[in-house]
Amino acid sequence: MNLKKLLEGRGRFVYHNDFALVDEIKRDNLVGKVKLFPAHFVTEGRYMVVSKKAAPGVRDKLRIAIEKLGKSGELTKIFQAYKPK
Repeated sequence: MNLKKLLEGRGRFVYHNDFALVDEIKRDNLVGKVKLFPAHFVTEGRYMVVSKKAAPGVRDKLRIAIEKLGKSGELTKIFQAYKPK
């Protein structure tokens, strides 16, 4: 919706993560109609969402596993594999 507003002149920019933005541009047939520019903000982060219905302790186990992947550098490799080209 925000990309369409941008094309209609109802906005100046859209900030979104690279994975979702590239997917939305392709899905909505907007390739060549919008231009992507890299943007890096210090506050940029990744978030984990866990269902309230998840078994007790799942959130902590996931957090520990993700931290371990981050420290080993494996998480960066995973993100790079899916980064749009």
